[in-house]
Amino acid sequence: MKMIKRKQNQAHHALPLNISGLVLSFGHNSVITGLDLQAEAGELVWVTGDSGCGKSTLLEAIAGLKEAQRGSIRIGKYSPFGLVKTGGIGAVFENDSLLEQFTVFENIALPLAVQGSSDRRSIFLRTEAMISQLGLVDEMHKSPSEISRGQSRLALVARAYVMQPAILILDDILSGVDAYAKDLLLRMLCPVNERMATVVASGNETDTRLVSGANVLELGKMQGFKYAIKT
Repeated sequence: MKMIKRKQNQAHHALPLNISGLVLSFGHNSVITGLDLQAEAGELVWVTGDSGCGKSTLLEAIAGLKEAQRGSIRIGKYSPFGLVKTGGIGAVFENDSLLEQFTVFENIALPLAVQGSSDRRSIFLRTEAMISQLGLVDEMHKSPSEISRGQSRLALVARAYVMQPAILILDDILSGVDAYAKDLLLRMLCPVNERMATVVASGNETDTRLVSGANVLELGKMQGFKYAIKT
């Protein structure tokens, strides 16, 4: 398999998200019908709703992993597929996992190495900064099988964020993690300072109450697929 190298040390500024008239299907069933959503650069959008309402499907489309039946998704001037090519999208989905043959540190550094950076010091410093931010200093030399699920989720977020993407997609990110990992993830999602990326994350109704400073998109399964934005 040929690996495409991106520009070295390419960082992205947060970009606005604009969704218009979006229609998405899962199998033969329409799960999103006519969704409109606007988010400013650096904003946190929290997507919630009952199981089967299309949360993961929506996040997959924003991440460039699923094509819409109708409507459009724009991240700044880019389509999701165009932004993926520049390394501008970071994503963690529910079934993602770390690579067992690498340590936690190596897993987090992997995207920087794949992009073709020759500056090892830059790779080390950026990886070390993410590890420190997400509380993984004591775990960085361990293998994935030696850490908890919560620590694994933290490492996956660090791996997605280390590339400094324009938009960060986090699917069901607080599910099944311990209180310590959840607190660290919430601190990252709801920082005091300006976010370096626009964030679209999903979770259940209980976790929604823990997320501060977010615009909440509530997806409904009822007839008409009503959407509500709460601030």
